[in-house]
Amino acid sequence: AGMLVIPGSSKSKGNDRFLHINGKIRRVPSRLDLLRYGPALLREMFVPPGNAEDESVYDFAVRRVGRRTTDDLIVPYCRALLGGDARQMSTRSHFPRLWFLERRRGSLMRALLFPRRGDFVYASKDSWL
Repeated sequence: AGMLVIPGSSKSKGNDRFLHINGKIRRVPSRLDLLRYGPALLREMFVPPGNAEDESVYDFAVRRVGRRTTDDLIVPYCRALLGGDARQMSTRSHFPRLWFLERRRGSLMRALLFPRRGDFVYASKDSWL
C-alpha cells in the first residue's frame, strides 16, 4: 500500500473524496455536481419498468438513468459505501426499496415526487427472503 499524491495543480479544495478504481483516480461527485444529472433523472420517469426477476445494480441503473449517470454516481456509491461492484450486486438484494418502487410505480422519480401511501413501506416477509 503506497501513498497517493494528488498534484498541487489539482482543483481539489481538500474536502473532495476520491476512489481508486481500475487503476484510475475518480473524484466522488459532490451535491452540486448532482445538478448536471437532473435531465437524466427527469427522463427516468418515462422509462418503462423492467420485467426481470432481478438484475445487477449496474444494469438497473443504466436502464433507469443512463450509462453516464450510472458510471458517475452509482458505481462510486456502490464501491465507496457498500464495498461492492455494481455489475455484480443484485438490485433486489441490495436495494429492495428501489426494486419495489419500480414494480409498484413504474418510476423511482415518480414515487419520490408524487408519493402514495405504501410506497415506502413494503412487506418485510417476501418469498425471496
